[in-house]
Amino acid sequence: MSGKVGAGKPAADAAIKRPVDGGQRMSDISQSIRSRSLSVSPRTAGEMLEYGKTKIKDLIKKEELESYVDGGARRIVTQSIYDYVERKRQATKAPARRGRSPRKTDKA
Repeated sequence: MSGKVGAGKPAADAAIKRPVDGGQRMSDISQSIRSRSLSVSPRTAGEMLEYGKTKIKDLIKKEELESYVDGGARRIVTQSIYDYVERKRQATKAPARRGRSPRKTDKA
């Protein structure tokens, strides 16, 4: 044996680089979790909403997100995440336009 790390591998295998997470992005993992879970961890909720842990804690405190403690772990109800997004979506909808506003003309 030569004592080198990976000495028994063919050169072609050594050149292949694989992502650490097995090829799945974190958002893909979150999507598969949320599609089958009734509740998620604050970390997963943060990934779903693309928020940091401080923002998630604030939303829990303001009761924007429904949560509970199971053992020592906080869980956020998945439906409350969907409801929060829907409330934000409704609040930012543009008002309906009723046509073009009349032009101002200078008549002297």
